[in-house]
Amino acid sequence: MGNNGNIGDVIIVTTSYRVTAALEAEARAFAHKWGWPYVQRADQSINELRKRYRADQIIVLSQEGGRWVGQRATFNFHPSLAVVRIKRLMRGDTDVLKSVAGLKAGDAFLDTTLGFGADAITAAHIVGKSGKVIGLESDRRIAALVEYGLRHFPVEEAEVRQAMRKIRVHHTDHLTYLSHCPDNAFDIVYFDPMFRTSDERSQHMKPLRTLANRRPISKWAVAEACRVARKRVVLKEKVGSEEFARLGFEVKKERRNRVSYGIIELGDSDGET
Repeated sequence: MGNNGNIGDVIIVTTSYRVTAALEAEARAFAHKWGWPYVQRADQSINELRKRYRADQIIVLSQEGGRWVGQRATFNFHPSLAVVRIKRLMRGDTDVLKSVAGLKAGDAFLDTTLGFGADAITAAHIVGKSGKVIGLESDRRIAALVEYGLRHFPVEEAEVRQAMRKIRVHHTDHLTYLSHCPDNAFDIVYFDPMFRTSDERSQHMKPLRTLANRRPISKWAVAEACRVARKRVVLKEKVGSEEFARLGFEVKKERRNRVSYGIIELGDSDGET
């Protein structure tokens, strides 16, 4: 059976009750790609599957997305605030990725801490067809479910769908990825470790924190990011966080009682600070 290390040992992949031949084929391919066994759902409940296969964790795929089911928590992919942010951009409003990060059409954006991917989705809309967005996620389960969700989650807005499909997800540690990048490979390198910490106002993020890598951003990772970025390195953290000073970021924008954005300026940028 599949092994991922953090929470229990056994992971299996199955489908929702409403399974088609196409969905089953895709679920089998998904399981093979990520290294987990596929089991047919038939009419078995989650608890029945858990007992039969002695599974600690179950990934359930449907035509609308994927769901991770653990012993005490579940995690469903959702584009979160990316939908609202893209709608605002379409109305002519700005976004922090433009005003602080200086992101623009045609840029290459590296999200080193992908999580649900809300920032990456918003970035993909901003950079447009001529740009690119790469998302890194160190946890195999999050990477797998977010990649699947980006292709399948139903959204009405074509612009949001296009942004979601544009993102390329890599299951890797960000320091490993950065260390193998050539100089100036991206315009913006972005760190957002915030979702790994507690915030009672973000209960939908709680299951994700169960799976998340909680290691702090290292100075070496920031140094590599400065080598890889052409324009700016951006860090999102809690207001008043000591991480900005520890890692050498200048705080440029604060949202009252919630989050701050810090930057390391490297070259020409259109950011409005």
